[in-house]
Amino acid sequence: MFKIIDMITGKNESMAVVKKPAGKISKPKASPKKKVSKKKLMSDSNPEQSFWINHGSVVRNLSELRDALSLISKETFEYHVNKDKNDFALWISEVLGDKELAKKLAKVWSQKSYQKVVDSHIKENYKV
Repeated sequence: MFKIIDMITGKNESMAVVKKPAGKISKPKASPKKKVSKKKLMSDSNPEQSFWINHGSVVRNLSELRDALSLISKETFEYHVNKDKNDFALWISEVLGDKELAKKLAKVWSQKSYQKVVDSHIKENYKV
């Protein structure tokens, strides 16, 4: 117990000091973190950098490419993707800047598989 004199009233008061037991001081629990989506917005290429498919269609983004892949003939697909070149993967890498998808597509040679890879990548990485 301590004696304290109130400076205003001049009264003597007794005060007890309470010590907390020694030990681990617990930190308040942090609130659970919200899961932040890392999905990107899909954007169109500049008009002058759009992809002109051999049969005449023009695509500006991955969604349009995915749709076009289901419409073009096998011959048209093979014109753009063959042992000598992979026009779609190059465009995706250089114009759209999606190097991850371009790398995946560099290993794909069938039109059906190409469509699946593009569709899967869109769902996993872009806000649709």
